[in-house]
Amino acid sequence: MGDIERVWISGDKVFSVKTLEQFSVNLSAGRKHIKVSDDKMLSILHDLEKFEIALYYEGKVDKYVVERIKL
Repeated sequence: MGDIERVWISGDKVFSVKTLEQFSVNLSAGRKHIKVSDDKMLSILHDLEKFEIALYYEGKVDKYVVERIKL
């Protein structure tokens, strides 16, 4: 499977390695692996109640709706 791009979408806000380049961490060893830093990702997710995750790969897109559950 080639490159996979993960994007978080909430309303008009889009979060990804491309939009948060200054917070990206390159974990590549044998294969390309770039992610948003844990601290930044937790900060973003803390403020979101409902959002969508989109995975782009091989010309396809998979979308998942995520909603925070409060216990």
